[in-house]
Amino acid sequence: MAEGAEALAGRGLEPHWVAPHARIPRRPVTAGVAAVMLIAVVLGLTPVVALLLCGLGLLAVAPQPAGHRGGFTDALAWLPSSLVATLLAGIIVVVPASALGLRPFDGLWALVAVAVILGSVAWRRGGEVATWSRLSLLAWAPALVLAAGQVFRFAHPMAYWSRPTWRLTDPLNHAAMVVDALRAGRLSYDPASVSAPDQLTIYPRGPHALLATILGTVGPVSDPADAWVPAITAVMVALAVSAVASVAAVSLLATRYAVRGGASGSAAAVAALVAGAFLLTDQGLYNLPSSGFLTTSAACTTMAVLLLVGDAASGPAADLRRLLAGIAAVLVLFYLWQPLALAAAAVTAFWMVRWLRSGHRHPWPVVATVVAAMILVAPLAATTFGEEGRAQAGAAAVVPAASMAWVVALIAVALIGLWVTRMRTSALACSTTVLIGALVAVAGALIVLGGGSLTTLPYYASKTLWHLEVVALPAAAAATVIAVRAWWTSQARAAIASSPVRLAAGILPVAVVAAVMLGVLSDSLWQNIRGAFDPGGPTPQVPLAVLDVADVRANPDVPTIPYLINPQGWQLWLRYDDAHAAQLLRARGTPVPGAQILLGRNADAACDWLRAHPDAIRITGPRRGDAELVERGCPPDVVQPQRWEVVITPPEWWVDTAWEATGGAPDPSLPDIAEFLPR
Repeated sequence: MAEGAEALAGRGLEPHWVAPHARIPRRPVTAGVAAVMLIAVVLGLTPVVALLLCGLGLLAVAPQPAGHRGGFTDALAWLPSSLVATLLAGIIVVVPASALGLRPFDGLWALVAVAVILGSVAWRRGGEVATWSRLSLLAWAPALVLAAGQVFRFAHPMAYWSRPTWRLTDPLNHAAMVVDALRAGRLSYDPASVSAPDQLTIYPRGPHALLATILGTVGPVSDPADAWVPAITAVMVALAVSAVASVAAVSLLATRYAVRGGASGSAAAVAALVAGAFLLTDQGLYNLPSSGFLTTSAACTTMAVLLLVGDAASGPAADLRRLLAGIAAVLVLFYLWQPLALAAAAVTAFWMVRWLRSGHRHPWPVVATVVAAMILVAPLAATTFGEEGRAQAGAAAVVPAASMAWVVALIAVALIGLWVTRMRTSALACSTTVLIGALVAVAGALIVLGGGSLTTLPYYASKTLWHLEVVALPAAAAATVIAVRAWWTSQARAAIASSPVRLAAGILPVAVVAAVMLGVLSDSLWQNIRGAFDPGGPTPQVPLAVLDVADVRANPDVPTIPYLINPQGWQLWLRYDDAHAAQLLRARGTPVPGAQILLGRNADAACDWLRAHPDAIRITGPRRGDAELVERGCPPDVVQPQRWEVVITPPEWWVDTAWEATGGAPDPSLPDIAEFLPR
């Protein structure tokens, strides 16, 4: 925003709402953060290193607090952007290094290179950084609620906070990719990852490269088995941070839209609180931290940051920054393996045309930047758009289109609201382009990926559609607040009173939006706020125990089968126990059965696998999978019951569960698993 304080006040926003506070000099702080980060690296303080790296990213992207003219120039409003900047710097370092055959995860130099990129940008900019403003502080309120819950969760032992990791597959999948990167020492673009050679894994590489850079350069591990705990910790913390940043970015974007529409500071704050609180409901939390969708959280933050940058200022210099931000967003979204990169590309093309039309005589540096970005995405593009990538995406499960109808309705409300409230050109153009471009991306996914219809959507198409909430929700909330405020004026009241038809036409859209939002909020918001302070839930699973088996440690190249390792009986979430254990062993380099053998306790398939691998290491739990195999017809000389290692779950993993008193002993009240199993 380039308006001065007077212009902002003339449109309803009091200047003190965006007045920057607590200014600090950029260059001395940059030098101090870099020095402390190097000390943390030497001491092996990984969490401190990650925090300080994002601090350098914030110093690189935070604008100059030039009075009130910039509006929202404080660092707090730009904090989500620092995560995107840090991720971008990691991609810039790791991708070329891997292409050149270097091993960026084997030494300190890659981490130093990322820090140098961010620190150099911050040093070059110089000047000052303001830490906070009143409006951005209020906009962070919903995100701070989620952040408090995450801090509470991670204050507990790993046996508590890691329980969601084993409930669904995504957190463990991302951890496997980080371990893959550490084990290989560089990025790999093979269709199958090291951890899952029997499955197609055309998947994002950006966040995993950054996490592997931090973990690999701060105390590298010699045994991949030792990398699992730090990898799971890094993924879960990164997931929590990106989810908090997504909520904050959505709230901040709502304040921008509200201000653009002429709202007062208090009205803009209301829009921010409504938009942010919506993401704390079941739908938002499920797609952010609960399901472990790390790349979804990162993509949500990136899309909101793209719009924040696009609406930040105007003028030739701002046009260039906006264009560069668009290029960066396309690159980051591509390495998040998100179809929304197409929408970001549409916005970037719009900004490039605008920048070229502004009369720049030397466009070649920008053209070179675009070419460099294309080169960076080329290795992943070749695999992603190849036969394997399309097969993986197209084979994904379908989602009922009706379940995403409310997102489409929200998009429609946002587009209408952007037009009706006559928001300024940049906000309208950016948001409209992103929304329409993303809808095109969904349609393209339906056509290219296949497997969908008018009633069902492929998995990645439905996820792309959900991403649009991050764009549509702030605009819908801001437009509703602006409309309510406009109708509250005496002039509007007089017009409404003069015509019942006008009354219905003016009140109905707002009433519908308010009813939907309040209904969703009241239904699950409070429960989710309470649930955020739950250390992990009642589903502890401990396939990590298989990594401590002596034979596995001593013989990583020997085929190994984990079968029925959890002490409990049949429950739906236990279907993944053995598959998770196999995933850990694969990332270590141990040959294990494919998931199709382990899932569902397929006794015949497991027996055939043991017959083909008579010397395999055999691992089970207290329920004795070896005895079950014999009972279900596998010959004892094939099972070899005397050779099975029984892993015992440590008692602390069962604290605050229904099995705490028994230490996870089998529950006789559960039905016999055999009746559910295939022959």
